[in-house]
This record gives sequence, structure tokens and C-alpha cells, in this order.
Amino acid sequence: MRLRAVLISLSKGDLDYCDYADILEQSGLKTTDDLLFTSSTSEQYARLEHGSMSFTEFASLKEEVTKFMGAPGLTGDVAYMLEKETVSSRYKGYTGVPELDQLLDGFGHYGVIEIAGGRETCKTLLASHIVLRYLTAEPKGRALWIDTSNSFNVNRALAVTRLLTGPGRHDALDRLGYSTCFDMDPALGVLDDMRQAIDAEGVDTQTPRFIIIDAVTPLLSKDISSVSSQGHAIMTSFFRQLNSFARSYSLTVFVINNSVLAKQPNDVPPHNELSAFSGSNLKPALGPTFTFQSDATIWLSDGKNMFPEDALVTKATQDKVYVAEVLRSRSFLSGQWCSFKSNGLNLAPA
Repeated sequence: MRLRAVLISLSKGDLDYCDYADILEQSGLKTTDDLLFTSSTSEQYARLEHGSMSFTEFASLKEEVTKFMGAPGLTGDVAYMLEKETVSSRYKGYTGVPELDQLLDGFGHYGVIEIAGGRETCKTLLASHIVLRYLTAEPKGRALWIDTSNSFNVNRALAVTRLLTGPGRHDALDRLGYSTCFDMDPALGVLDDMRQAIDAEGVDTQTPRFIIIDAVTPLLSKDISSVSSQGHAIMTSFFRQLNSFARSYSLTVFVINNSVLAKQPNDVPPHNELSAFSGSNLKPALGPTFTFQSDATIWLSDGKNMFPEDALVTKATQDKVYVAEVLRSRSFLSGQWCSFKSNGLNLAPA
């Protein structure tokens, strides 16, 4: 950084460092790197014009520049307490099923969470419960739903809301923003518009606590190809923006992903190697690169396919039991799983 610009920023009231800029530049000290990293203070002072400033003044100026350019120090115990306060004040994002909530200690962590699974495995319903529970519990809370396949069911969302209780229940759906985006450009436009609105209006703007992309597969699948890297570049860039957005504004992004057959080489039967169950023959779509884009991946499966020749088969068939697994997580133990049941509206322990 130009040393003259730093000295202008440091000049306040009676302290005017601007007069020293020409003196330092004449001795070859034109940038902050020149002043802080080239040689010792005494050697640098010896290069200055005789009588231009005292050694004490030069040492004081260098110290001020160091403070200006350096990040403030933070001890480990202070950082721990600050993080503890942040975690304790953060909305946990519970589903109402204790075993399911324990997988990630709630679904309210700031970042991107992938919810993947086969057809009719409660992917959208799970995201709906998390978001609608938040909206009913927080009267001023907001969320954004980005629909990429025109499949959002307002009647089901209303029915789920009626099952919940909370001070914000009466207008929960009014605070759920909705946008249809069938291509990547409109989806990026929605995020950019939201970012500009938040930055322009400041802290008074109600930032959405959750963003749901249902589903991310149609947005990216058309561009991904085994013979071109362009689709992978688009996917990586998009998720970098999502992660930056989530951490900058303290929110959670749910990306719902479809499934594909987990093919194996040498005529081996299909099997998802990350799954704890031998009956899992599907895996998240969009290829291996997508696996590392999110902070955690929750995999949902139909319970009757996970427990072959077991007493739970009958229960899974009658009660519509589903299995949730943590295929991968950056902060929690992978390989955990639990079962839950659903009637299409409610979620309950199995």
C-alpha cells in the first residue's frame, strides 16, 4: 500500500503525518512494505535527510503505520468466548425430531447444507419444516425460497404451518419470499438483488435467515459434462458465492439435490460407498466435484430399502419410515444416521 495514503489516513487533529511523506519517499520508503519489512529502524533512519525528523518521531511514525496495517490481536480464550456467544444466540434450526436434530446439532449453522436423496424421500418437506418452524417462532424472521422446477406447493406449506405453534404463525407464509428461477442467471440475479438491498438499507433490513434452493440439480445439470470443465467452473463459482453470502450475512442456505444410480466398476452391483447401508444404491447427483461444495450433506432414503429381511421392513412399509444419514460434514461426525417417519405433512420419531 502507498505510504502516502496511509499517512493521510493517520493524520487526525494536531497529528499531521502528511509532511513526512515527501521525506520518506526521497529516502526510498514509498510503500508500507518498504517501511516495515526492508531493514531495521536505525538503518532506515540513517537514510533520511539530516535534520528532517528526530529518531523518536520516526520510530513513533513507524509504530503507528504498523498498528494501522496490522490486524488486531485476539487471544484464544477471547476468540472462544466470542464464538460461544455467537453459537448460543444462533437459531438452531430444529426439525421437531430429536434424533434428526442431533445429527448436526440443528440445521441452523451458517453456511451451505445439501439435502439429497431419491424421489419421495421428504427432501422438500424436511427443508419446509425447518424454515416454517423458524418463521412461526420468530415474528420478524424472513426466509427465501428459490423454486427451480415450479414445484412449490402452497397448500402443503399452509398445512404444515397449521401444525406448528408460535407467535409468528399467523403471517409466517407472508414472510417467506418466493422466486422462480429456471436458469443460473436469474438465480444469481436474485442473490445480487438481495445483497444490494441489504447493503443499501443497512441494519434495518430484515435479512433472510434461510435460503432454500429447490432444487439445485436443474440449475447445474445442463452445464455439467464429462468432456468440458465449463460446467464445473460454473458450479464452483456459484457455490463460492453461496458460501460467501451465507457467512457475510449469517444465514443458512439449503440446496436440495436429486439422486443418480451409484454405478460401480467391473459389473459390481450399484452401491453408495459413503452410505452406512448396503441397500443404498443411489448417490447425490451432479458428480464428485459437487460433493465438496457444501458444508454438510444429509442423505435421505426410503426406510424399506435400508432394512432388508428385518422386522423394520413391515414398520417402514406401513408407517413410511425414512432414514437420514450424514454422508459428509466439515464440522460433525460423518456416518451418523437416524430414522424418522412422515405422513406427508408431519415429521415424527420412528
